[in-house]
Amino acid sequence: ALLRRIASATTALKPGMTVTNEPGYYETGKFGIRIENVMLIKSTETEHNFGSAGWMTFETVTMVPIQKKLINVSLLSPSELEWLNNYHQECLEKLSPILAKMDPKALRWLQEACSPLSHN
Repeated sequence: ALLRRIASATTALKPGMTVTNEPGYYETGKFGIRIENVMLIKSTETEHNFGSAGWMTFETVTMVPIQKKLINVSLLSPSELEWLNNYHQECLEKLSPILAKMDPKALRWLQEACSPLSHN
């Protein structure tokens, strides 16, 4: 049986707040797998602004590659695969300058961990 954690909240989301995005899979009494990223809520511009309310979007704050050995690429849609590759590219771009100064071995690991996946 799958367990789902459903949280109810009464506080409205506002720019500057952070939340976690925690997709997971759990089997009762056996194991659980969860990937958790911290997300920053930001105001964003859109083509249409209904009622002058404004819109918000999420920016991923966590910059840790998702372990590719855990991914069955054949189960990903093209847009999911694109998101994953874009996320890994962002991790690489933000972390490479830091690791290049600190640890060449860690930089090589990051480059491999962030290399693109494909459906081929």
